[in-house]
Amino acid sequence: MPAFKEEDYMLAPVNFISSINFELRTYFDPSGPHTNYAKKWSDIDMDLMQEKDFGGQIKNKGAFKDILPGIIEGKENKLDIAKSIYYYLQKNIVWNDFLGKFAENGIKKALETKKGNIADINLGLVAALNAAEVEAYPVIISTRNNGIPSYIFPVMTDFNAVICMAKIDGKDYLLDASKKFLPFGELSLSSINDRGRVIFSKNQSDWVTLANAVPSKKSYNIMAKLDSTGKMKGTIRAQYNGLDALIKRSEIDSYNTFEEYEEKLVEGVSSIRLMSSKVENLEEVEKSLIEVMEFEMDMRDNYRGDNFILNPIMYDRTTNNPFKLDERNYPVDLGAPQIEVFNINISVPVGFNLSNKPKDSAMTLPENSAKYTFRSIFDNNILLLQQTTTLNKAIFTPEEYFHLKEFFSRIIQQQMTDFQFKKI
Repeated sequence: MPAFKEEDYMLAPVNFISSINFELRTYFDPSGPHTNYAKKWSDIDMDLMQEKDFGGQIKNKGAFKDILPGIIEGKENKLDIAKSIYYYLQKNIVWNDFLGKFAENGIKKALETKKGNIADINLGLVAALNAAEVEAYPVIISTRNNGIPSYIFPVMTDFNAVICMAKIDGKDYLLDASKKFLPFGELSLSSINDRGRVIFSKNQSDWVTLANAVPSKKSYNIMAKLDSTGKMKGTIRAQYNGLDALIKRSEIDSYNTFEEYEEKLVEGVSSIRLMSSKVENLEEVEKSLIEVMEFEMDMRDNYRGDNFILNPIMYDRTTNNPFKLDERNYPVDLGAPQIEVFNINISVPVGFNLSNKPKDSAMTLPENSAKYTFRSIFDNNILLLQQTTTLNKAIFTPEEYFHLKEFFSRIIQQQMTDFQFKKI
């Protein structure tokens, strides 16, 4: 058999490798009685709702009796009430990194000890929302690395975690209060795995698509000035939204101090020297995460006095194509639509003209699934460059793979061409 080759932006390999899986259906006891294990969804729904560590937690509204009035004080509409409860649990119970469909300690103990597994937190969220008269239900899911659950037969072992769905003013919100820095109504990449099962009651459940409506977006605004000695100074202002903001916030939080993060950031950027950096809205997760960096760059190797070359995309440039296979027989799953924007303004010394530059470029994939634009202007000693890369959907089929691979290949080629300046 040919080897299965993994690549970026894919779900668990188990989804795409042919296999036959068996689950025990019935056990016949020699003395006569027999037990059925393979069940219908209605059986599973009933078992979950009767289970103390699942349905019992959802019914435990009493755990919030004393604290709920303070959490929702001053909140008038149901969306604001739901957000207050969500962020309270997110900030006051630390996820212990354990998954599971069933509560480990229960919401009451999780509130007391301020930690719990994913079910402690999200089943507690369902209970708290219902206690505040916000319609909410548990959603059992299989995380991204665990494989897609079977749609043909109800298999409980396919599911390894639980999140929450709130119905507010005719709109469904998927919520996971276990993940630090995750905004209300968004899911982390690990939870975006095709579909989950909403448990409405003891005899009713249904599939729900696991997806983020908010695109994953990075915007870079670079302002810099090149002096006559070949030294450049400037500012990089990076703005992150959606999954990119979650990833960046989690990265910063993984260090003991912001100074440690700065040191690692400096090590990871070889072409420029970071002088200082600061972050805005680290804890305010519904706002864009903003990072501002002051930098210096020595261009003397490319600066000859009467001419010099410059590549303006000096930070977070795409240098490697994530798609390398000749043929990919499984989808490209990004988790969310993606947008990347560069706006660059570089002032060059007086007396230089632009002698050669990359051609302006625009590419669009079929059905507008992806788009790339590259535009530059040199006027009054200022080089202006705008580059935008947009992937308008989260999932690309195997049939679209070649186009996507070629799309990124051409972006990399475009970015490798330098701007050349000569003295007048």
